[in-house]
Amino acid sequence: MNLVGNVGELLYLYVFDREFHYAVDHLLRVDFFEHPIHKAVFEVARSFYATYGDVPSQEAMIAAIFKEPREFSPKEVEAFFKAYTGDVNPAVKRFYLDHLQEVHRVRVAQEVIRRGIEYVSEGKVDAFVHDVVSSLSFRSEDIRTVFFRRDLEEVLRTITKVEEERIRTLFPTLDAYLGGGFASRELVIILGGTGVGKTAFLINLAWSAIIQGKKVFYYTFEVSAERIVLRLLSLILSKKYTDILADPQSAIQQLDEHVMAALFDNFIVIEAPTFSMTPSQLDANIETQIVQGHIPDIVFVDYGDIMLPQRSYRERWLELETSYMELRAIATKRNVVMVTASQINREGADAKQIKLEHVKGAYGKTHNADVVLSLNYAVEDKFKNQIRLYINKNRNNVADKEIPLEVDYETMTFTESRLGTVQSEYVLV
Repeated sequence: MNLVGNVGELLYLYVFDREFHYAVDHLLRVDFFEHPIHKAVFEVARSFYATYGDVPSQEAMIAAIFKEPREFSPKEVEAFFKAYTGDVNPAVKRFYLDHLQEVHRVRVAQEVIRRGIEYVSEGKVDAFVHDVVSSLSFRSEDIRTVFFRRDLEEVLRTITKVEEERIRTLFPTLDAYLGGGFASRELVIILGGTGVGKTAFLINLAWSAIIQGKKVFYYTFEVSAERIVLRLLSLILSKKYTDILADPQSAIQQLDEHVMAALFDNFIVIEAPTFSMTPSQLDANIETQIVQGHIPDIVFVDYGDIMLPQRSYRERWLELETSYMELRAIATKRNVVMVTASQINREGADAKQIKLEHVKGAYGKTHNADVVLSLNYAVEDKFKNQIRLYINKNRNNVADKEIPLEVDYETMTFTESRLGTVQSEYVLV
């Protein structure tokens, strides 16, 4: 099977670019390559990575290749490495990754069709449909098996690390109720009505992660990337966006002089049109960013309701539930915190306290979440510049708690009100 582009260049990346190797390893097999040198280099590189997690050197590769008699000479292998020595720009890496994913999906689809002929001939149409969905959506590598006693020590080490590396929201009471902040592999949903400030709240959470040195991806499907950047800049500098636009050079200078300036490249915004990106495409984009060396700790999706459904169903609620299930799966697969937002229905808009049943479109969206927070305000709250943050669901810690927040609507800065003092029995460390 041929790939558009230079197979030798692809193979060189696979051998010596560690991030690229792990991004494409599940997409490649030895029968992908035709030339015997390519086959030998591929097999030895895979063996090195499986044993040591990297390739020590070109010399080590050549020595390993010629542990067995070969029909080609060491000079031919040296010539192969020499031909592709040099840095490859990120665009080339993205090209190979995109095409490898497509080749892999075609290969899987061909195998599914072959099996499908047997299913249909036996009248097992439902089995065929299930095979198509599962084969094209999930990888066997994503399925993990843990033995209770044998793996207990590793399990406890993993959980301890997750707990230690929680990403704090920097709202002290909320962090206490959450057990220290958001944990990796969690799906967090922010509920709120139109205009309540869901995007602004997401940006506040993103800023909290940035100043903790975390890599933040922010996917926006409604607000332009420029507006997201401007809102974050307004939050960082505590300046109205109109003042920033009136004197942009002064704002840039203030940003460069900021005590946290070294961390600002940790915030990456990816914009796509409304209803244009599926969860699988989002996952592929994350993988593309990883190939370029940007490995996220937390991913914001603004917001899940306006993603393109992965599959079309007659009922809209089923499409929404499936999208949120897939966001949860991406969080697990990528070992990140996944944070998104969702609208509430008319009953929720009229309620003083948003409940889970007020989620718009599909109540089942919240079934997949580890944490659900809602932004509540009545007319009197808004006049006081206050919002009541409510913990609707908290799978692993305390829920059904309210935290008053104060909002500076000029810079959309959320801070915890002095009234939000956590009770001592809920402080989890």
